Amino acid sequence: SDLRIELRSLPGEPLPAAVTTQFDARRDVAVLSIAGVRAKGIDVARLPFDRLGTPGALMRGSGVYALGHPQGRPWGMNVAPSPIASVSDSLLVFETAQVVPGHSGGALLDQRREIVGLVLEVQPPEATARNIAQVLGLLREWGFPVALRNRFALAAPERVSAGEGFSCAVRDDGASFCWGSNEHGEVGTGSRAVSLPPSPVSATIAFASVSAGSGFACGLTIEGVAYCWGNARPDDLAPGPVPGEPIERRQPVRVAAELTFASISAGYAHACGVTTSGDAYCWGANDEGQLGDGTTTARERPVHVATDARFRSVSAGLSHSCGLTTDGRALCWGSRLTAGARAPVVQARPTAIGGALRFTSLSAGNLYTCGVSERGAAYCWGRNEWGNLGDGTTRDAFEPRAVAGGHRFRAIAARRTTGRSLTCALTVDGKALCWGSESEALGQHVIEDESRPGAVVGGLTFRAISVGFSHVCAETERGGVYCWGDGRYGQLGDGATAARVTPSPVPIPR
Repeated sequence: SDLRIELRSLPGEPLPAAVTTQFDARRDVAVLSIAGVRAKGIDVARLPFDRLGTPGALMRGSGVYALGHPQGRPWGMNVAPSPIASVSDSLLVFETAQVVPGHSGGALLDQRREIVGLVLEVQPPEATARNIAQVLGLLREWGFPVALRNRFALAAPERVSAGEGFSCAVRDDGASFCWGSNEHGEVGTGSRAVSLPPSPVSATIAFASVSAGSGFACGLTIEGVAYCWGNARPDDLAPGPVPGEPIERRQPVRVAAELTFASISAGYAHACGVTTSGDAYCWGANDEGQLGDGTTTARERPVHVATDARFRSVSAGLSHSCGLTTDGRALCWGSRLTAGARAPVVQARPTAIGGALRFTSLSAGNLYTCGVSERGAAYCWGRNEWGNLGDGTTRDAFEPRAVAGGHRFRAIAARRTTGRSLTCALTVDGKALCWGSESEALGQHVIEDESRPGAVVGGLTFRAISVGFSHVCAETERGGVYCWGDGRYGQLGDGATAARVTPSPVPIPR
């Protein structure tokens, strides 16, 4: 009955508070009214951790962070993520030794620092949190306005990415590492020396996602700041996706300080991103209209894609890009195969693909694109010379064509660099399947039909997968990184240069 609230911005000045008539004792949810907030100059619209996460996207092993005040210590959160044990519509259970009984109640955050729950109770070695979706449902029933903002919720961050002869990964704490070929400074270490073991990209920048292209990579911080490093051009002089002088490009260079991005994708010689407001921007090479601004002029600074559509994500391919709108439509621009044309046609503005089909993810490749539909079916379209469309043929497709096998997928990755195309995907239970050009990157000892999905050997399950020039990298549910395929440049990260059919663990420094 006598409550005092101390705000971090007003240390030592507790404010009186009262429980409103709206509370649910069974669910342990109550609304407090704090007096004098406005008089003290506190702007509730500027409180931290006001981003809404997606609890339904969490699965066993997903990392979460708990805000708390354990044993009288200052408010803070765990540095290493705590793994999720189970997820339901009402509760999230996570494993932790850091949340102390009697000191719970703080927010539970996902790896993008978005709220997914409110910590309820602790029964070591596990703790329980109320699903934020249920909490918001109660608040709306009670007539309270809810204004949590979205940031990364529309597109999962890319934490492992395979490029052209190199690979990159982001650790749980935001530290980023790259390894393999470094001819253009794409490893981001400041030099051009080949890096067989994973090397840190930056000691000062914490990344939420990373995307590897041809000879460059881009990363996105938790705050939505975009950086790129390396160069996609052979001479390192022509305008490309990495701004600045050639020497400066060997380390992360900030891109478009005025834009805040929610996702980013590196292609062959261009990059694209989606801002927190859902606008798509692209920059770099534009000879095939892959920037989508209606021109074929190269841009070193991001330009707005010529559409009013709002996007969840954009994927940059070899010479085209595709965006996934918030209502699941596929829009593509750049070089595209069309019926009746002998050569690819340049379409410098977004064009709708797939008719009534609605997708949950898209991946633009080398003159082809693949996507996962809302029902979990995979579709591909475009050039099919190497069976990379996965329909059991090598016939090109001008519209989406179903991948053979009747599998249900949750993610798909097309090869976005030059050369013989290869595609990989993850089933809903995390199994990796690959198809396309016959090579070690298929991950199969015996290849029965490379134009249809075949299981990657090793029996591992993954939550993310990425296809490079001639290798593949994937991330397990618990954050382990594995690569397989061509290793001649050290792109497999195992310290060797031999090819491997079986996924090999990458020793990311801890």
